[in-house]
Amino acid sequence: MRYASAILCALIAAPALADTSTLALPGTCRAYLTTQDDACVVAHFVTCSGDPAGQQTVVELYLDGGDNITVIDGDYQWLTTVDQLSGVVSTLGPEIADPGTLTQLIDDGEDTYDFTTTDADGTVTRFIGKESLTGQTLTVDGVTLEEAQNQMRALDSAGNELWRTNGTEYVSREWRIFFSGPGMTTLPNESFPTSGTPVEFIFPGEPGFLSTQPTTGCPG
Repeated sequence: MRYASAILCALIAAPALADTSTLALPGTCRAYLTTQDDACVVAHFVTCSGDPAGQQTVVELYLDGGDNITVIDGDYQWLTTVDQLSGVVSTLGPEIADPGTLTQLIDDGEDTYDFTTTDADGTVTRFIGKESLTGQTLTVDGVTLEEAQNQMRALDSAGNELWRTNGTEYVSREWRIFFSGPGMTTLPNESFPTSGTPVEFIFPGEPGFLSTQPTTGCPG
């Protein structure tokens, strides 16, 4: 994770990131895709020459500065996640009873998972859920994605439910990544709809590639 770590360190050290127009990456890393979604988030998908095969870093930038940086493997497991606003850094494990695998979802049409993440302060969160392909597709900006239904619960170390989600996600077999879609998140005392469906795919050399500014679904 040498070069992915370099991306994490650079972004964590740049609280005013949204004030710049273009995301800067270490010289050995390249982005192959930028997306704008309907929840006012711009995301960049990055690979680095020194990282293990299949590993990527996903950089999500928000208007409020609550940026998220996630390092994923070839099966879209969350290896490391950084919430820049709160400063929380989470890593996969130690308990992985049933790893989430994009390969199994693609091969079998369904994948269950049961794993934990650990924050830097020792807080452990358990994630339990299931992904199922629906057989439907969504074409956005010339890119065809496969639709999946996702059910996920997050539990604390005592087994108390922190939140649950139920909704749609979209899968790219080519890029081996998930994109968010419409859903519902339920907390102990409230529920609210969520989204994040991609509306624009931007490739190297196109206007808006590596932009730090969300442009769609933003207030005002």
